Amino acid sequence: MKKRHIAVSLVVGLMLIGCSSSNPTPSSSNQNTNTTQNNTSLLSENEVKSIALKHANLSEDQVTWYSCYTDRDDGIQTYECRFGNEDAEYEYEINGETGDILQYDINYHASSSNNETYIGEDKAKEIVLNHAGFTQDQVQFTHFELDKSYHHTEYEIEFINQNIEYEYSLDAVSGEILSYQQDRND
Repeated sequence: MKKRHIAVSLVVGLMLIGCSSSNPTPSSSNQNTNTTQNNTSLLSENEVKSIALKHANLSEDQVTWYSCYTDRDDGIQTYECRFGNEDAEYEYEINGETGDILQYDINYHASSSNNETYIGEDKAKEIVLNHAGFTQDQVQFTHFELDKSYHHTEYEIEFINQNIEYEYSLDAVSGEILSYQQDRND
């Protein structure tokens, strides 16, 4: 928000300088136009919200909380959006100019289960591959772990496909996907 305020102040300042000049040159007039055009190319927060909700297959009435702010990441103006409901929490990083989803993370709330029979490594890998839309021969698994905490046991699985890294957490008993994330592996 602060960055947007500074950018708007800069545009207004440039416009005032152009207006107070008694003999403006064509290049200063073009500069003002270009600066204004660059500001208008940034997507609105509502447009970004629509992109994230559509990707998450949610409507606005299915979300109980929402926050969004602008940021700059590797020289790119981005939006960091977070929202959630009783089932999950969602985090999105979206390019502020193009609307491309740069990264997202969905953390599903764990369901409780008392059955201690684990689904096993093969079934866990099958679940994440089906979810991601890949077959075993299309990916390279980089991490597989059975993580036991005092109240919950889950599988942590990571794999790579075409320079994109996928990370999953699965309930080790039910096979429910608790969270997943994908990120470019540059």
